Amino acid sequence: MKIAFVPVYENNPYQKELIKSIVSFENDVIKADTGAKAFFETPGIKDVDVIHFHWIDAFFTGNNIILVFIKSLIFLIRLVLFKKNKTYVWTVHNLVGHDSKFPKLEKFMCRLFLRMMDGISVHNQYSIDRLVSDYKVKKYKVFLIPHGNYINAYPNVNTSKLKEVIDQFKFPTESRVIMFLGQIRPYKGVEILIDSFLAAEVKDTKLLICGNIKDKTYESALIKRIDNHSDIVLSNHFVSDDDLSSYFELADVVVFPYKNILTSGALILAMSFKKVCLVSNTGSLPELVGSTFVFETQNDLTLKIKDVAKMTKSDLATFGEANYNNIYTNTWDEMGRLTTEMYKKVKNKLR
Repeated sequence: MKIAFVPVYENNPYQKELIKSIVSFENDVIKADTGAKAFFETPGIKDVDVIHFHWIDAFFTGNNIILVFIKSLIFLIRLVLFKKNKTYVWTVHNLVGHDSKFPKLEKFMCRLFLRMMDGISVHNQYSIDRLVSDYKVKKYKVFLIPHGNYINAYPNVNTSKLKEVIDQFKFPTESRVIMFLGQIRPYKGVEILIDSFLAAEVKDTKLLICGNIKDKTYESALIKRIDNHSDIVLSNHFVSDDDLSSYFELADVVVFPYKNILTSGALILAMSFKKVCLVSNTGSLPELVGSTFVFETQNDLTLKIKDVAKMTKSDLATFGEANYNNIYTNTWDEMGRLTTEMYKKVKNKLR
């Protein structure tokens, strides 16, 4: 089969691994252009069997609500006319963009978009429940395909690189290191993590917050909250693929204090590195992590931080191993097989 992926982000490990796997099942994948106009002009897109959508917010965003409405509607009408004998599927990563200026409008357009899909894939039960209850999607259209793990997807720990990271942050060897890693955006609740850590007042424990912050106002608010506390390090920089293993090697616990989320590849990544993960009871996060490490409120997170700070390194390693085992069988090979199976079932109307 000929498949078009839209959009394709060249440095996205999820798409790299999934495309590689789908191609191994005798499919051809082309990368469709992003944008309401450029998409339809992608070379070869008229001849594909399946158009597989991923993140769709680029089609429904803008600065003026009237222009966004018109642009979105034109895109959907063109999509209907463009279909002919093609199959449309969507992997639902988000239902509404995290930075959407007009979430109600985007939700409305999302409902229309979902009606046009022949098949919908999701990575967790929570997403199925949301689609059925909030968007009135027919359950038979939805395919549950577990998110592939990132075991061995990144370079192994490099001793000299690890030493650089350790020297950079100067954490004592006996310290517990609690880490947040990834793009730092308001919906991820980093301020909740900072406040909870400060309230916990744990000894021999450091909080490392690493990631790129584009919102300067948000960065200033975080810096003010930290107030030069000696046990908290905020490192505003992008962590490269080559350095990821060293950061996870340094950390004992990784925290996901998200305020809203549907699916988190970052959580799968941390579990792939055998890390203990503290997660908010939001979206699909609790489906992968044992209830011991799920928190409901900011005060609850404070208590969880106190608990992990008391654990021995050996206990933390045991819980991290359990996380690893939970996602070990969710391989990209299996994900590619299930995705190809979905294409065939939807195309042949076998479901």
